[in-house]
This record gives sequence, structure tokens and C-alpha cells, in this order.
Amino acid sequence: YGGSVNLGNVEKICALPNVDGALIGTASWVAEDFIKIIENTKEL
Repeated sequence: YGGSVNLGNVEKICALPNVDGALIGTASWVAEDFIKIIENTKEL
């Protein structure tokens, strides 16, 4: 997936059929948010 990925939508995006990853761009600028994104999706 290459759209806008952030803490609020990454789980829904990664749960879509045929989506096996996402590129985290500006959402990674805030380290705390980036860590939360990784923690929230590592089991998907």
C-alpha cells in the first residue's frame, strides 16, 4: 500500500486483502508514533 499511512489507519490498511505491507513516510517523523505503528502491526 502506498497511500497515506498513519497510526490511525495502519491496522485497517494492513488487514485489507492482498495488502502485505505499507510504506510509512511522514508518520515516521514522530518516533513515538512510528514505534506504536510497528507495535500495533507486528502480529498482523
